[in-house]
Amino acid sequence: MQTIDRKKFFDGYRQRFGRLRTAQVPAIEFILTSLERDRHIEDIRWGAYMLATTKWETGDTFRPIKEYGTRQYFIKRYGSQTAVGKILGNDTPEEGADYAGRGHTQNTGKNNYEMLERELPKAYPEVIARWEVQHGRKFDLTVGDQANDEHDPDALLDPEISYIAMSYAMRNGKYTGKRLSHYINSATCNYLLARKIINGQDQAKRIADFAETFEWILRRAA
Repeated sequence: MQTIDRKKFFDGYRQRFGRLRTAQVPAIEFILTSLERDRHIEDIRWGAYMLATTKWETGDTFRPIKEYGTRQYFIKRYGSQTAVGKILGNDTPEEGADYAGRGHTQNTGKNNYEMLERELPKAYPEVIARWEVQHGRKFDLTVGDQANDEHDPDALLDPEISYIAMSYAMRNGKYTGKRLSHYINSATCNYLLARKIINGQDQAKRIADFAETFEWILRRAA
C-alpha cells in the first residue's frame, strides 16, 4: 500500500473517532508500517477493513491481545465437548484454553493455529526466520510437538507474527473460506458482508462503519 502521512492520518483519526490514547499511537503506527511494506495489500480499502477489524477485535488497543477470560472459561466455551470446539478442531477440553483467541484478529481453535503454523513459514519465510533467531527456537503455534512448548501459541501475540497471520488469512480466505477480494474488488466494496471473512455477521455493521471511516482517513493521508 502507498505511504501514509502519519500527521494527516492521526489528525483524521482524532477528527472522526475522537481522542487517541497514548498507547494506541505506536500500535497503530506498527499496523500502518506493516500495510505499507506488505506487497500483497494494493487496495487502500483492504487496509481500511483490516484496520477496522483490528479496532474491534483488540478492544480498541490495536495490539495483538489474548481473548479476555480465564482458562476454565475457555475450556467451557471452546473445549472439545462443545459444538463450537468441534468446529474449531479442538480435540480435548483443555485445547479450548490452549487455542483461545489471540492476535489482531483473535485467531481461535486448533485448526487455525495448525494452519498458520504450516502456512506462515511458506508465505513469509523472512519474518519466521527473524522470529526464530530472536527467540532461539523453531517457530511453532501448537502444544505438544516440541519440548517446553506450552506457551508456543503465544507467538501470535508478537506484533509481526500477528500481522502476517491477519494479512495471509484474510487475503486467502483461511478463516471461513471468504476472502477480502470476494467483497472488496474493482467492481464492488461491501464492508458489511466482508465480516464473513472473520466471523459470520457478528458486529458487521459496527465494523463496516469503522472501515468507511478508515477509508476516508487513509485517502486523506495517502
